[in-house]
Amino acid sequence: MEKLYEGASGTWSSLAGIEPFNTTYHQIPVFVPLGNDYLNKEVLFYMQKFGVSDSENLNEIYRDSKYIGGLSSFHERKQFFGLLGFF
Repeated sequence: MEKLYEGASGTWSSLAGIEPFNTTYHQIPVFVPLGNDYLNKEVLFYMQKFGVSDSENLNEIYRDSKYIGGLSSFHERKQFFGLLGFF
């Protein structure tokens, strides 16, 4: 409380370092399917690379653990999850 009184009295630097909210932010993943008309060329390229026809098909593929496990390298998995993260 003392730091708040000092800040209110004009010593603003006394408030430095005080977090107004909890630093833990709750996040949940959200998948928003988009029509192919709204996708840029790079996204369409990676969809074609992974054999994905549309965003809903991408979600189905993501849920298939055999498909994910079958990706040949860390780099390829990273590309796939990057594509998934676009949505």
